[in-house]
Amino acid sequence: KINKLVEENSESVHAICQLKHERQILQDELTEIKELLQQKSNDLQNVKTSLESVREEKALLSTEMQVLKAADTNAPRGNSLFAEVEENRRKMAAQRELLKMKYLNLKKELSQKQSENNKLKLEIVKFRREEKDDYKNIIQDYSHLIHTYKDRVSELEKDLRTLQQRNDQPIVLSGEFSAQLQWCSTTIENTRKEVRTLQEQLEQRGSNYVSQGHQLFESQKENRKLKRTMLRMQSEI
Repeated sequence: KINKLVEENSESVHAICQLKHERQILQDELTEIKELLQQKSNDLQNVKTSLESVREEKALLSTEMQVLKAADTNAPRGNSLFAEVEENRRKMAAQRELLKMKYLNLKKELSQKQSENNKLKLEIVKFRREEKDDYKNIIQDYSHLIHTYKDRVSELEKDLRTLQQRNDQPIVLSGEFSAQLQWCSTTIENTRKEVRTLQEQLEQRGSNYVSQGHQLFESQKENRKLKRTMLRMQSEI
């Protein structure tokens, strides 16, 4: 079991290193997203400005068209005046179609942005659910570690008591077995020392494992925080 704890300890150290590396990657991605957010914010502002300009032009052209229609109704039926009004009407119609196309394109782009925003919201909901599951798993693993540690300590204490009882029991041996008695006493004493050493090592490794488990939890917590920040910033793009 000591070997198993050592192996688990090594795995936890490796996991912490991986999480630190992943956190650095997330921080780099966060920096890129900030730059992208600034760029998208500028693009969005330009789109809003263009859309407002198109609306103003449309309103102005609508007013001019109403004026031309009124002039066409009240004007004499001369050929030159009629031709001028017709030419203006055609120009206005062409400009109106152009503005209509611009407006539809801007509307389509806005719809795409809204669709992307909805997808990001769904990803945020999914991420929060995964975060809750991760937290639950961490608590379960930590609890299992504590129980394993307590069970192992209990086993070592039981073994130690058994050895002490064996040593306290009177052993009657003839002189020819004195060497064997000495060997048994030496073996028991060595076993006691080994048990004490194992218990100290187990306590130390258990303490290290708990500390590393806490570091692992904090690293995962920091990673989730970075992911939440990234998703929030992406939803604002």
